[in-house]
Amino acid sequence: YRVPEARWRASEADARQALMVNSKSVVIWILLARIQTFKDIKMDALHSLGKAEAIDPEHLQIKNLKAQILFNEGAYAEGLMLSQETFTSPPRTRTDQDWTNLAESLLLALENLNLLEEPV
Repeated sequence: YRVPEARWRASEADARQALMVNSKSVVIWILLARIQTFKDIKMDALHSLGKAEAIDPEHLQIKNLKAQILFNEGAYAEGLMLSQETFTSPPRTRTDQDWTNLAESLLLALENLNLLEEPV
């Protein structure tokens, strides 16, 4: 199954709109990078991952996705080093405040995308 180009454009536009509201959301930067990877614009994806990494340098999804992109682009040594770091790092223990911040960030993004409606 191949996703139509119009869907990718709409998804990328939604992610960019969410970033205009909350440019510090690592999750949305990663989402944008995944969309850009699927659209085969890998330099843009690496740029988006760089933005996410500036916010949270220890986020393993950033390193994992960056490793995949680099490896697929022929930068095998760099990709393998990032992969090794990803798979040998212990899982990060999140505090209650970390989870609260993430939830608030996602709710704010959804509200601003008009995806979350008040109950009637």
